[in-house]
Amino acid sequence: MGFGHYKYDESISGSSPYNERRNEYLAGLFVRQYKKLANKFYFFGELGAGYFGADEIDTYSLSNSQNEQKLNGLVLGISPGVSYDIYKKLHVELSVPSMLSLLSTTNKITSGSNSSSEQQFSFNTNFSQNSFLNSIGLGFTFIF
Repeated sequence: MGFGHYKYDESISGSSPYNERRNEYLAGLFVRQYKKLANKFYFFGELGAGYFGADEIDTYSLSNSQNEQKLNGLVLGISPGVSYDIYKKLHVELSVPSMLSLLSTTNKITSGSNSSSEQQFSFNTNFSQNSFLNSIGLGFTFIF
């Protein structure tokens, strides 16, 4: 679970002072299955699901106008990896976070009396064309 908040103020000479406030929230669950490869080495597959949302308000002081944006969505992801048993209850892992994911989002923008809504559905991979290392996760797992 997570929550984020930020505030941004900008005033450029000759333009309208601008203020942005944004709240972000997320919650998710995952399940993971391990298969032993060799002495102390494991392969794992992880399936995760999550919900995310954001509320944003942009204010333009000189024009006395305000835009509101509401974003929410669902994500499903598959993450494979390998694990090494350092100690009985501690593993070090290399993974490809969200190697494959499905994403569904709804974005609603309101500006004065005008309103628009957009829905998107996408299939994504986490492999970068620039560097494979950008797509690798390193972590530790404590097993209870």
